[in-house]
Amino acid sequence: MAAAAMAALAAWSLLDRHQAAQARAYADGGFVYTGALRNGLFDGRGEAVFADGARLKGYFSKGRVYAASYYPVDDWRFEGQFRDGQISGSFLLPNDVTATLSRAFDDTVEFASPKGWQYEGGIGERGQNGEGTYTFPGGESYTGGFLLGLAEGQGTYRNKDGAVIYEGQWKTGLYHGQGKYTGGDFVYEGAFEAGLPHGRVQYTQDGVLRYDGDFEGGVPQGQGIYYSPEGWTYEGGFANGVFHGAGTLTKDGQPTAARWEKGRQVAAGE
Repeated sequence: MAAAAMAALAAWSLLDRHQAAQARAYADGGFVYTGALRNGLFDGRGEAVFADGARLKGYFSKGRVYAASYYPVDDWRFEGQFRDGQISGSFLLPNDVTATLSRAFDDTVEFASPKGWQYEGGIGERGQNGEGTYTFPGGESYTGGFLLGLAEGQGTYRNKDGAVIYEGQWKTGLYHGQGKYTGGDFVYEGAFEAGLPHGRVQYTQDGVLRYDGDFEGGVPQGQGIYYSPEGWTYEGGFANGVFHGAGTLTKDGQPTAARWEKGRQVAAGE
């Protein structure tokens, strides 16, 4: 009896090795599979290596992934379950960030990090991609377009109480294009470039217009009108946020033309 059992075990061992040899030689669809086969299908422990170097390693059942770790070419990986077109598990991202994935379907995911941030929306090979909502640990949130993990296109940034801080266009994670920024008691609406006001803009404080003119690099630059809280106005040239060049200062209804240099009057105007 013992001899028969040993013979059966040896036969199965030879069969497993034969299947493994077949599996190692299997190559199709841009990847090579190494591991157990059953009835011609991936079944048991195995590993698939793709043409770009990415690896999928874990357990297969009837030709489908059941539980595996996925190692793409970039410096992150996924570990979890694959069932009926759904996946669940953990993303291990750069900088020791771990995110738990609870649902995935049609390239849309929901996941939350132990460090407090959450994301729901589109996903791509290099992070958030498409439309989604990212919530920061402090409660602030961004809803809008993403590209390669950064805010891109139209989007809205809100504080932890849900009030809108910025609504408009984004590029590579920064305000860029037309938008409206509301912070404290002032509002800026106009063009942005690389996160800073840029172009023809209007700036208000406590609902009162304070500046109407050109901005560059986040400060008045070019021609504009400044309305002081004390009641006087200045219309003319600006450079690096201060009066510069020809301009007219009006106090108590009396205009005075002058020339300015770096915020100081240097000569009377013509």
